[in-house]
Amino acid sequence: MTVSVAFNIEMPNEPYVDDFSNGDVHASTYIGHKFVSVSVDADGWVISVLSEADTEAGLVEQAKPTPENHTALTIDGTANPFEASYVSRKYTTGAVANYTENLGTTDDNGDPETWEYTWHENGILSQIYLHGTLKYSGGAFQKPTMRIHAFDQASFNASMGPMSAGLQEALDADSANQVYSAEQRQAIIDHKTYVDNITTKYAAVKHWKVPFKPMPHV
Repeated sequence: MTVSVAFNIEMPNEPYVDDFSNGDVHASTYIGHKFVSVSVDADGWVISVLSEADTEAGLVEQAKPTPENHTALTIDGTANPFEASYVSRKYTTGAVANYTENLGTTDDNGDPETWEYTWHENGILSQIYLHGTLKYSGGAFQKPTMRIHAFDQASFNASMGPMSAGLQEALDADSANQVYSAEQRQAIIDHKTYVDNITTKYAAVKHWKVPFKPMPHV
């Protein structure tokens, strides 16, 4: 037997950015056992699910051993559907509209460039928050850590140098050995120009939104 509890998932203004100021939410439903027992470490981090049951007595019967230096905490899914959904992954969202943004730049044809991010049905909690970052402290749950992009802007910008250098090495090698056709060589030259201009053209665009062209096949 499961419970069905409606709740709202707060949606960030955009993916990978810890900003919820727009107040957007997506209607969702926790569908799982009423009670979920979890282990909590000494610092208050919720580590793992120990058992799930319709009654607290059932939790005790099914519970896995609590790890050393951890305590067991019972989450009531009817009172805390977000937390129960986060730890158990037992929730439904229905379809979630993709995030689409006009980048304010144009492609080689002069057409506007856009960035689109797919929110996955019944998976958006994992997309918004890092796993294992729910905390229980002072008798209350603290919001999990927002999932930000793993690659920062400085690292992205720095990576353009080696990429450009690799293309130049290919051109230098071709100058010595003449292995490329005129069309192939021009494709490498064009791509190097593109790479060299990325940080300027997309200076106002978050780096994960840059619409990368594929390397030329030569």
